[in-house]
Amino acid sequence: MTYKTHIINGLLFGETVFVLYPHTQNVESFFLFFLFCMIGSLFPDIDESKSKISKSIPFFLTYFMNKFSHRGFTHNIFGLAFFNTLFFLSTEYIFGVNTATIASLGFFTGYISHIFGDMVTYSGLEFIPGFHRMKIGIFGSFKVGSTVELKIYNIYLVVQVFLFFVLFYRLYVIHGGQ
Repeated sequence: MTYKTHIINGLLFGETVFVLYPHTQNVESFFLFFLFCMIGSLFPDIDESKSKISKSIPFFLTYFMNKFSHRGFTHNIFGLAFFNTLFFLSTEYIFGVNTATIASLGFFTGYISHIFGDMVTYSGLEFIPGFHRMKIGIFGSFKVGSTVELKIYNIYLVVQVFLFFVLFYRLYVIHGGQ
């Protein structure tokens, strides 16, 4: 998937988690959660030197990660566990456990959405090392950047805009316009 489709997919996953997780039900948590959901939805592509996330962060942070094959360590269960734990511990140290929990939940949700998004593409990915590449044919496996992906992106975008405003309005009403 392209970075735009990964972000939209991450936000859709995030809205599901946001509704189900009661600790995210205030405006500050809303923005924090979704900011890190977007970052998490791009993060697995840190192993690709031409990806949006690799171009957005300092070179010295991506130098080591670009040594891995694309859709390798950062796209499997061990990479998910490693980076989410590292993210949680670093944000807990800086911001405290409450903020770290919400930020980490957003990051994890985005990361999972990225992995799911890559599973529905033609290439799939090896989520559990040593097992066959996993492919989920929801949209009939498509190639990255194809017209099928563009159609999926446009549908997701319309749904996303609607749901985002519904959630934000709900928070606004719950907190009495504050």
